[in-house]
This record gives sequence, structure tokens and C-alpha cells, in this order.
Amino acid sequence: MTPEELEQRLADIPAGSTMVLDAGSDPTTGERGARRMMPRPGAYDCVRDCGRQTVMPGICATCGGKERQAEARAEFAAALGSIPDAFRWAAPRAEDLCKRARALETRSGARAPGDLAERIAIGVGTGRSPFWTLRGPTKTGKTSIACAAMVALIEVGIAAWLAAPVPGSRRQATLDPAAVRIARGTRFIPAIDLVLPQDRNDDRPAMFGAALRATVLFLDDVGKEISSRADAATSAARAAATREVIEQRWYWGRPTVITLDVSNDDFVRNYDGGTFRRISEDERVKFLDWS
Repeated sequence: MTPEELEQRLADIPAGSTMVLDAGSDPTTGERGARRMMPRPGAYDCVRDCGRQTVMPGICATCGGKERQAEARAEFAAALGSIPDAFRWAAPRAEDLCKRARALETRSGARAPGDLAERIAIGVGTGRSPFWTLRGPTKTGKTSIACAAMVALIEVGIAAWLAAPVPGSRRQATLDPAAVRIARGTRFIPAIDLVLPQDRNDDRPAMFGAALRATVLFLDDVGKEISSRADAATSAARAAATREVIEQRWYWGRPTVITLDVSNDDFVRNYDGGTFRRISEDERVKFLDWS
């Protein structure tokens, strides 16, 4: 809270409150600290002026529920809103996904784009496979698959929040706080939009913090930030921000899906060998390569 918010909170304490809690001793002097006033249970008007009353001062259950719902809706909308307009169509079972994305050839046979998207969503959502790297040339459909996976992940979170059937599935969702939290905090961020805090010179610095905080991060087009037409210093700063995000999320174990079109040598040269091993060789990483 800001000082102004704390002052307002103190001003909202009703007169006549006599219950107290001992705030403890001052660690610097050993003297007993100030005694914090606590209100008595009673009948208090809801601070939202809805006409309802509460046992303790504050917001009533009805208003509190509405505000939590509004907050959840806003965060779900922010997660979905981070998906680029060009990929608003994406979903694991969308007809266009098979048209725009190539199947992945594996030892056990070809895997359809929709199946890959669902596997990624399950992997990052459950934490069983928290890190995914999708590498391939342009027009492979890496971003389409990533966006479809993100939509599937958010879809499950919304279904869990509503305790409603999961679209396309016969199972009934249950209220799963983890699924809701993950979906609300998921973000899609292009690597070219990352800048380090000390390089804040435009309206994008918030992207760096959002990339670190996201419950699941879909980091798109890694390598594009260094292959763009920017000058060498700008490209180096962007690469440093991308490397920092990858390293920090790997260290914290935060689920991350990366798409890139960069050769091994180019990646090592522009980032470093350690970061490359994070996204390709670590036992927690699923590395899908269309190259």
C-alpha cells in the first residue's frame, strides 16, 4: 500500500473500537510497540455503500465476490489480449491450424499441430513439462502452435473458474485454484519487445517485468530481436534482455514456451552456450525442431 492508502485505511477505522493487539516490541529499543486497535464484531455498513452489513468493518461478501470476479475477468482478458491480432483465430482444433502449421516428424511418426498444442498446454499447465522450445524456419507454424497452446491453457483455466465443462471435452471441470491462477497470469510476449530496465527509453519496459512475472510465458521469435534492422547496440541490449528472461525463468522453474529460427551457432554467438543448453539440452526441456 502507498502511504495515502494506509492513511485512508486508518481513517476508515470506526470510532468506539476498543479491542487491541499488541504490536510487539521495537527491535531497535526493546520497548513495547504501539498497540493496534481492532474493532469489535458488530453490524457495520459495507464500505461499498450497497446497503448490506458485515460483522466486521469492510466489504460484504456479495460486493467482495463481484470485485473478485471483475478482477479475474480483467486478468483473463489481459492474458487473451496479449495474443497478437494475427493469431486470434488460433485453437488446437481450429481448421486453419493444420493449414498454417506443419506436422512434426518424430521417431514415432508425425504429430499434428493440434496435438502438439494440446501437449504443450498440458505440459506447462501441470508442470510436468515446463519448458518447450519450438525451432524451425519461417512459415513452419511455430507461433500458430504456441498461440493455440496458450488458448487451450487459458480455456481450461476459465472452465475451472466457472466449474463448467471444458469445451470439446466430456469432463466436468472442478474449481482448481492452480489452473485459474496459471491461466490468469499467462502472457504472450515477442522477444523483440524486451528491453532491460537500464535500457528503458520507450513504452516497452513493462514487457520485461511482465515476462519475468508471467505464470506461463510464450516468448515468440527469439533471434528476431538481433536479426532486425536495429543498430548493433540496440540488438545487443535486446539480446541481453532475452537472455536474462530465459535464464531467470529457468532458474525459477517458471513454465516457458519459446519459438525461434536461429541456428545453434548463431544462438551461442549472440546469447551464450549456457543459455542454449537451457533451452535445448536440459532434462526439463521439450525441444521440437522442424529444421
